[in-house]
Amino acid sequence: MDRILKTIKVRWILLISALAIVALSYGITRILADQLAQKERERVRVWADAIQQKATTMAYVESFFASMSNDERMRIETWSTAFKRMLASTHNAEQFEANRRIIEKNTTIPMIFTDARQHVLLTKNVNAEIIKQGDILKGNLLKEFSRNQPIAYADGRDTQFFLYYGESETITKLRITLDDLFDSFFKDIVENSISVPVIITDSIVSKVLFTGNIDTADINTPSKLHRTLHNMASQNRPLEISGKQESTMIVYYERSGLITRLKLFPFVMGVILAAFVVIVIMNFRITGKSEQDQLFVSMSRETAHQLGTPISSLMAWIEYLHSQDIDSDVVDEISKDVKRLEVISQRFSKIGSKPTLKMENLTQVIKNSVHYLSSRYSQKVRFAVHTPEDGIVFANINIQLFEWVLENLCKNAVDAIGNSEGSIDIRISETKEHVVIDVRDSGKGIAKANFETIFKAGYTSKTRGWGLGLALCKRIIEDYHQGSIFVVQSIIHKGTTFRILLKK
Repeated sequence: MDRILKTIKVRWILLISALAIVALSYGITRILADQLAQKERERVRVWADAIQQKATTMAYVESFFASMSNDERMRIETWSTAFKRMLASTHNAEQFEANRRIIEKNTTIPMIFTDARQHVLLTKNVNAEIIKQGDILKGNLLKEFSRNQPIAYADGRDTQFFLYYGESETITKLRITLDDLFDSFFKDIVENSISVPVIITDSIVSKVLFTGNIDTADINTPSKLHRTLHNMASQNRPLEISGKQESTMIVYYERSGLITRLKLFPFVMGVILAAFVVIVIMNFRITGKSEQDQLFVSMSRETAHQLGTPISSLMAWIEYLHSQDIDSDVVDEISKDVKRLEVISQRFSKIGSKPTLKMENLTQVIKNSVHYLSSRYSQKVRFAVHTPEDGIVFANINIQLFEWVLENLCKNAVDAIGNSEGSIDIRISETKEHVVIDVRDSGKGIAKANFETIFKAGYTSKTRGWGLGLALCKRIIEDYHQGSIFVVQSIIHKGTTFRILLKK
């Protein structure tokens, strides 16, 4: 008993230690995860601020570009007016020269003057190798100079002229720089170094312009896209960015995958450690059952060994009594008890080894066992066996072990009845799949909370006893006969009904 208590104590110590390790590991992991997540959030915030600053710079550059383009347009209109006046003042040399000087001041913006048939009359800041006076403005050059709406006008004779103009070299370089800046900006967003999932949409969130670190399966339908954008907006406020030609784009982003994984890691760790605790507990139970099995086997074999010598001696004494002038009925009863001891010895010897099961008439086996028991218990206890109408029920059993189960149940029932008058009713019935044996007594009953506990080794409500009887019954029925045994009903001070189910 001390050894069992020590084993139980060690198991509790191991279990408490495992729980302490689980709690400590979970706490440390959670703290580290929160710290790393905080640093990651700061990195995301810094990234978002940098993106916002870049967006502000881009907006400023584009505004500056638009201002310069507008200034060039105004200069072109001024030069166009001067050209009109120059044509109108061909008879006034002073006015003609003044307007010509205004036109000559344009040293940056390429211009081409044509007639209605697009014959080149005059060029300014255009390479002569590309086009010169007298050529026709056409093809790619016409397409290039038509990006800006040409300025049309007529002279005093209603002759039409057109002024085509392009961008100055400064504006062209600025446009290229702005395009590069936009490309670099979106590349920085989409291919960000902190692996933040990003979606860039138009201003009305109707079209996805760019994505980065996003699984396309998450946005391949409008409903999935809306759900993803809503989730991103709930984590971080979207950024509004001015795009080209005064368009507005919206940048949605969420916390990085690392933060999400870090948030989940403590829970995953907790599940793993919980599984570890469950495995430890299961191992305790398996180890405990193994120890119980070994204890049953050791005690049973030792009991069978110890009974062997006195049984042999008693059998010899019975033969001696038969030769003496002694009432034969007395000797026969003693002989029955000795044979019962021999059966008990055989029962104990079978524990730990696989028993042989045979198809037996269960009704006759139970009646024989009850007949023996009823004559050895108080006459206050009435035994009754109830069978089906034909009185024959077959089951695959080992007679010696099954009788042991029945005797243990009857002995417990007699103890529960005590010195009072009572009854033990054994009812045999059948279903399609099972043979059913109910053992009902009129004893003191069992509390419902103990319906399972009573089958555990060591449990007993008696002041004396090992608490092994029902544990042996459960082992014999479940392990050796592949059946089941349990308490069907129990009412305090009214009685208990045990049920045995054997497969047909």
